[in-house]
Amino acid sequence: MSIIGYVGLAAIAVCWLPQSMETIRAGHCTVNLLFLVLTVLGSVCLTFYAIERNDLVFSILNSLTTLGALINLFYKLFPSPGSFGEDLKPGRLSSGERREQQR
Repeated sequence: MSIIGYVGLAAIAVCWLPQSMETIRAGHCTVNLLFLVLTVLGSVCLTFYAIERNDLVFSILNSLTTLGALINLFYKLFPSPGSFGEDLKPGRLSSGERREQQR
């Protein structure tokens, strides 16, 4: 059964990579602020809970989730100067918004 936990850990931890890489490249984050704050709060609490229970899978999972959310929250609160350049001129959509329209 533990292999299922590690597969789940990998899938959820890896899901933050594309968003975090896009955020770092763009220099700003387009993800909803409340979502990021709640994700950080929840994953930090769950990390401490998992550590207290000596649960390695959930300790790692929630630590990585916290890291991914913190990266995006940082860029949401402190975007890089000039990061809203070409891609967010009036009338132009961000890359995340373009993906949403393509779905």
